[in-house]
Amino acid sequence: PSSDEIKRRALDTFATQNRAVTKQDYLSMVYAMPPQFGSIKRCNIIRDDNSFKRNLNMYIVSENNRGNFLETNDTIKNNLKYWINQNKMINDTIDILNAKVVNLGVSFTAIGDYSANKYVLLEQGSAAIARAFSTKKDVGESFYITDIYSALKSVDDRPLRFFARHFRRRARA
Repeated sequence: PSSDEIKRRALDTFATQNRAVTKQDYLSMVYAMPPQFGSIKRCNIIRDDNSFKRNLNMYIVSENNRGNFLETNDTIKNNLKYWINQNKMINDTIDILNAKVVNLGVSFTAIGDYSANKYVLLEQGSAAIARAFSTKKDVGESFYITDIYSALKSVDDRPLRFFARHFRRRARA
């Protein structure tokens, strides 16, 4: 985790007081699970209003050694269930589910002045998109196509125009 994530998690853990009542308490419990039980990279909890008992659905995702998201294995899920059961409210029911991992790809066209180097223009556009999305999104966090346009507009070369041609999405269940 980044230094900002560590700071946020430390403050959240202090507020839980070793019990899980709110959504934020549950999230803090997940991130505070000891490393010998496994680790969860991202988590989100959504109340299932359609269930009879108002069940909580916990969506989790882990990370491999290259930094890519992957589905959490059953052993870590069982360890997480045991860890949460120690401090959860007695009437809360929790389902631990895998979050869907979505990989996005963007194709764009750069049109610049006739004297401009086309390879430099494409590199500037790619670098702008990479900077804008350098941090991975949380589970359930929204993605907006306008963020791509804003990143491309931030390139300093004024005679340059970018057009996002294709927006590809590849989902993994």
